[in-house]
Amino acid sequence: DERIAEDRLRMLRAVRFAATLGFQLEDETHAAVRRHAEHIRAVSAERIGAELRRMLVGAGSVEALRLLETTGLRKQVLAEENPDAAERRLAMLESPTAALALAAAVIDTSNASDGASVARRLKWTTKEADTVGWCLRNTPRLAEAARGAWSTLQPLLAAAAGAELVELGHERRAARRRD
Repeated sequence: DERIAEDRLRMLRAVRFAATLGFQLEDETHAAVRRHAEHIRAVSAERIGAELRRMLVGAGSVEALRLLETTGLRKQVLAEENPDAAERRLAMLESPTAALALAAAVIDTSNASDGASVARRLKWTTKEADTVGWCLRNTPRLAEAARGAWSTLQPLLAAAAGAELVELGHERRAARRRD
């Protein structure tokens, strides 16, 4: 409790380190994070966003989402309402960027402007926020374009975030088939 009171960001770091290094949070540490989870709002959005970026990209991202949920931090830093679905989606991404991971985490609970606003609230770059919004906005278009003419599909594939869109669309279709 004292260490968390000294620096509230330690709660997110504990989650990130446990997830990326394959550790278990010690029971008293886990309980302390749960008790103080609502105080994470006292930390600057930039610092929270930087920790989330590190958590969502790379090894341990699914475990990080689980720990965010069990510690009560998830509802404080992400608006994602269906944690199980987000974990499955994130697990299926092959090489996620931060923007792609965030889009996957919020795709079924947010519209494009909501997803982009989450990235902006976390003080991610404008490019990342725009990518999240663009991917969320164009995922339905990708599904429609795949059945249509090449002239409809080609601009989506050629866009700067085209590869991320394809990966997100592929994962979403696979998730819907599983469900």
